[in-house]
Amino acid sequence: MKIHLSRVQRLIGAGVLAATLGSSGAAFTADSAEAATGSVGYHTVGTVNCNPSLRYGIPVPAPKMRAVNTTTATDRQTVAFRPVLWSWNGTSWVQFSAGMWLYATATDTASPTTWYDLATGRSMGSGGQSMMATGSSRFWRVSYDFYWYPTTRVQAGSDSLWATHTSPIGGVISYCTY
Repeated sequence: MKIHLSRVQRLIGAGVLAATLGSSGAAFTADSAEAATGSVGYHTVGTVNCNPSLRYGIPVPAPKMRAVNTTTATDRQTVAFRPVLWSWNGTSWVQFSAGMWLYATATDTASPTTWYDLATGRSMGSGGQSMMATGSSRFWRVSYDFYWYPTTRVQAGSDSLWATHTSPIGGVISYCTY
């Protein structure tokens, strides 16, 4: 099943992102790596533990993101991500909520270890966030939106991928149930 995600139309303090995506946002398919647009570096989703304490929400770790490798030297690039929580409405996955956009500087060989809130610039440590799963749905899924800022060597890039989910006994599953 292909699920189309809608990009955020603008981010606070990120005019480059808004100008790149345009006023209507960019549409792409969450479960397809071919949906990437522009220049993207290596990236992989975090693993969402499907046995959280719902009192504190679903723990969503930061993904791994690297700069686009364009030279033989170490390349650096500002990257950003946000987790998105989806719920099953009985027919399809619908966006329930979105986490904060976090940004950092990545290299072409290493993912950032400290992330910053795009809206405030405040350090958010390792970049893990908590997504509150409330309401009538018992089925939840997380995706990640990714963004690479343009540099003098590469254009901006974006992608969105479904997270990996693990069951309480450690098996890989496609969504969480609560």
